[in-house]
Amino acid sequence: MTSEKFEEQYRRLNKKQKEAVDTIEGPVMVIAGPGTGKTTILTLRIANILKKTDTPPSGILALTFTEAGIKAMRMKLRDIIGTRADEVKIYTFHGFASAVIGEFRDHFVHLDKTKQLIDIEAESFIRNLLEDKKMSDLRPFGNADFYVQKIISAISDSKRESYTPDMVRKFVKEEIKRIKADEDSYSTRGKSKGELKAEFKKKLEKCEKTLIFADLYEAYENKKKVERKIDFDDLISEVVIALKQDELLLRLLQEKFLYILIDEHQDTNNSQNEIIKLLADFFDIPNVFIVGDEKQAIYRFQGASVDNFLKFQNVWKEIKIIRLEDNYRSHQSILDASFSMIENNYADDEYKNLRIKLHAKGKESPKPVDIISGEDTEVTEKYLIDELKKISYKKNTTIAIITKTNRDLERILHRCEVESIPVSSERSIDIFSHPAGALFFDLIEFIYDPTKFDLLAKTLISGLWGLSFDNSVELIKSLKAGKNIELEKKLPILKIIQREFTEDGPLNFIIHLAELTGFQNIIAREPSYMEVWRGIVTLAESIFRESNIQNPRELLNRLVAYKYSAETRSVKISVGTPDLPIRVMTAHASKGLEFDYVFIPYATEESWVGRNWGNYFVLPEIRTINDIKDIRRLFYVAITRARIHAVILFGEKNYSQSLTPLRFIGELNTNYITHTSLNKKEEKKAIITAVTKSNSHAKKCIDYAKSILQESGLSVTALNHFIKCPSEFLYQSILKLPQPLAPLAEKGNAMHTAL
Repeated sequence: MTSEKFEEQYRRLNKKQKEAVDTIEGPVMVIAGPGTGKTTILTLRIANILKKTDTPPSGILALTFTEAGIKAMRMKLRDIIGTRADEVKIYTFHGFASAVIGEFRDHFVHLDKTKQLIDIEAESFIRNLLEDKKMSDLRPFGNADFYVQKIISAISDSKRESYTPDMVRKFVKEEIKRIKADEDSYSTRGKSKGELKAEFKKKLEKCEKTLIFADLYEAYENKKKVERKIDFDDLISEVVIALKQDELLLRLLQEKFLYILIDEHQDTNNSQNEIIKLLADFFDIPNVFIVGDEKQAIYRFQGASVDNFLKFQNVWKEIKIIRLEDNYRSHQSILDASFSMIENNYADDEYKNLRIKLHAKGKESPKPVDIISGEDTEVTEKYLIDELKKISYKKNTTIAIITKTNRDLERILHRCEVESIPVSSERSIDIFSHPAGALFFDLIEFIYDPTKFDLLAKTLISGLWGLSFDNSVELIKSLKAGKNIELEKKLPILKIIQREFTEDGPLNFIIHLAELTGFQNIIAREPSYMEVWRGIVTLAESIFRESNIQNPRELLNRLVAYKYSAETRSVKISVGTPDLPIRVMTAHASKGLEFDYVFIPYATEESWVGRNWGNYFVLPEIRTINDIKDIRRLFYVAITRARIHAVILFGEKNYSQSLTPLRFIGELNTNYITHTSLNKKEEKKAIITAVTKSNSHAKKCIDYAKSILQESGLSVTALNHFIKCPSEFLYQSILKLPQPLAPLAEKGNAMHTAL
């Protein structure tokens, strides 16, 4: 260990932080709000354990929630203790479960030769099980797939909370009894006097469906065992079950990990908490260090996140609670304005010990949070663009634009692109609704059913088939007029496609179709479109493997059917290089980050709250989607990312739609905000949505290439591609255009599958 490094960083700590670092024995809980230095505390505490005890680095287990969290912790630790940091066991919960299963394979013999269950297979399992007559209530007439995604989601929720099918049944039966026995469930007036109120009738209906769900959940788990498949949530549940039933495995892990540290504990679920408790129970007074902040619980519902803190206080009565009150990120105006808002999540004296008011200890002078409203959304967007142009010229300044939804994120990215403002962003998009994805699915649906001329028209106007714009328009007019047209003469490529349709392999046909129609040329112009294309090819590969498809027609049919039955299919998209000063992200993605300036556009009820979709099944302690307390905490996280200044923007209209200001704005402490109304109708620039300028396209390709090379490095293969042909380097090593399999490769894959 570099003692000087440790001492240097230790001296900078405040009294409470030093207490957290120094208390290395016994259970400790640290309530650490935003900007209170929790990562520093975690790493210095690990260093202090190694300094003051003979514990080996491998005897320390640190659990966090993201790979980014692991990287941040390990890099800080490496700076203090050098390469020994790499021996400390730092994992996500899923990573830890995977490591346990991998290291102690003889204790998980039943998982030998099992394979990961992919999304397509899970959906297929559910559809097959729903064909049983007993499941008919979950297969409604006219939309048999309505519950498929809801069931998969409910199974995942149940596993995360450690609820078995039997536990779900028991809970639901007790809930039915409770509803029927409760006097408040019955109406005392009107036509329904003496009968169950409509609200409770609906709940009983959900209870009946949940009992069917429990049977299906059990059948799903049995089917996975027969097929030797495990899903993502099984990793943790398998380890929990093993630790409860396999005493030797439990002892091996308990004796191995002498110190356990958990970051972001407010977001843990019941399964993850069970792992913590099982490992810690080896000692009467375990060395467990828990860090979290209930106010930042953005992945959990309110009750459970508070319960996480209270649960271990009841389990380990000796637990020491340390409350960090000093914030080194934001100035006092940001802290006081946001604290006033988050206090609305609690009743008067509820959880007083968790509601810590933070004190700014940074160097920034207080400045009110700006609330900017405008006659419409475009006016506030123009204000935001103007502010970005002013601030981005400042050296070493970081800026975040934070939205609630990916839809709003896409909108602000487009505005920045039109204004030539370089930004960095990573987000999930739905390949079915994305322009490139929608175009390709229109294309394959037409190829599958050539009578759908409306879809052909969409592909023509989008630039496929190699026709000029005028010829495309002329052909579309002829199609709409119902004229007899020999398509093969107008579109000679169709003849080649029809031949490939009967002769080509299913996956190769998909690739060749993109090449022949010009789809591949369209997506090659825009790096982000390539991610969508790769997502489509991956989906096709998954369906091909899962369904044993024999010909292209069958694959197209399954792809189109999947598009209509699945709610979404997301892929990650990156824009710009990571070192750009302006980043655009969702509020969930902003967790754990900090910036000099934070802009929160589209702060309306419509964008942030939306509709409350409720739940389709009655499960114990499963949160409701769009719970207002969850969303308030998410907004709190967004505001508290700011160091120097936070700006919240909303328009009163979006085109013809009236918008409602987000209710949380009215909850901010009025002493620490200023409100500016942009009443003057500003001249609005036309937004060009067609083809971007060539220099913009070239810059995107360069930025994308930089981000890929920074992340993955330059392989020998990529270097050879570049030496041979820069275009080949771009298409194969950077954009990674899917390539049709060579005959020998197809033969090899077939032999591998057969063996």
